[in-house]
Amino acid sequence: MNSFPLDPIGLLDPAVAALLAGLLAQWLKSYLPDWRYTNLLVLALAVAAELGAAALGSHDWWGAAWAGFLGASIATFGYETVKNLGGAAGLGARAEGRLNPGAQERLGTNR
Repeated sequence: MNSFPLDPIGLLDPAVAALLAGLLAQWLKSYLPDWRYTNLLVLALAVAAELGAAALGSHDWWGAAWAGFLGASIATFGYETVKNLGGAAGLGARAEGRLNPGAQERLGTNR
């Protein structure tokens, strides 16, 4: 094998952009847990990564920006959906103040 197996064109897939944005989001949330604009920074970094991949592969700029936007949106809404479903089930930080204390008692998460 004479070349590096990864190609920057592979980043232009929205599913790969969502994976990249999800990893960026988790990394940033671990360093900036209470910062309110983390998702906007993830959006900017995902679009920048996609535009960088388009520059290296000389592909469509609009498609790269769109893939970055879709990837960041999928990652953000997926994360929020999982957190909200956990809160609805009585788990996690979003479960506090829920009207179903029985679920917290059964799961042993009642504080």
